[in-house]
Amino acid sequence: MDSSLPVFDETVFVAELDAAQTPSAPQFYAQLAEVLHFPEHFGGNLDALFDCLTDLEHLAEPRIALIIQNADALLLKEKPKKRQAVIHTLREAENPENRYDDKIFTTYFV
Repeated sequence: MDSSLPVFDETVFVAELDAAQTPSAPQFYAQLAEVLHFPEHFGGNLDALFDCLTDLEHLAEPRIALIIQNADALLLKEKPKKRQAVIHTLREAENPENRYDDKIFTTYFV
């Protein structure tokens, strides 16, 4: 794990995603759904992403850390606006006011 990341204890669910393996939105959504254990009905779009990220009650830990490795490669096959929208959605899901659960969600881009 990257040395710039904090040390995570057992209260943190750590999900890692390699952005080099997710150059397109469908690949990104599929990989993210897998590492965060999204429900099978996850729709694979920005609205569904926001809904799933802001309700991670199915995870036992009170804190969730999403680590996106090779962040510079995130959604390289997509238009810059789509990439920006995904990053914005990840950041909005961190905001406690937007959460439907009592979790602390943080995304780390490394």
